[in-house]
Amino acid sequence: MATNQKNGLIMNITGHILIIDDEATLRKTLARILQQAGFEVTTAENAEQGIAYLKSTNFDLIFTDLRMPGIQGLDALRLIHKNYPLLPVVLFTAQPDVNSAVEALRYGAIDYLLKPLKPEVIIERARSILSQQQKEKRKREIVLQIEALQNELKSIENGESVTNAALETKSAEAD
Repeated sequence: MATNQKNGLIMNITGHILIIDDEATLRKTLARILQQAGFEVTTAENAEQGIAYLKSTNFDLIFTDLRMPGIQGLDALRLIHKNYPLLPVVLFTAQPDVNSAVEALRYGAIDYLLKPLKPEVIIERARSILSQQQKEKRKREIVLQIEALQNELKSIENGESVTNAALETKSAEAD
């Protein structure tokens, strides 16, 4: 489990990462690097297999090659973002060009990396992206809690009876 200390708080940066690459050596190396850094990793040898995994497994981040046989990285990115718009995708390639980089960002890639991939860069990007995701998720949870409490307060102020669920919540918080 990767940790990140910021503002005195220690956040456990975890996540399930999907790696999609037709090159077996790179795919296995990336998996090993990320697993040693504390992440859960699943690998797919092509985009079709990766997309199939998405239907049955929840992932927090995807790393995918740009150029592969079958469905290319950009096409996979489009499909992924159509069905999973909040799932971050990082594309990587050994044959960069400006057009593919612009298209990748236009279609929702969170980053575009060049091969050879350095282990420290992969780990840092995974931690950074997943840390940001955890912060955003926590913010959404807090907003929902605040909204629920505001609604409860309005009900009390309007003289409505407090529901049993609200009373149980208060009792549990007091303990």
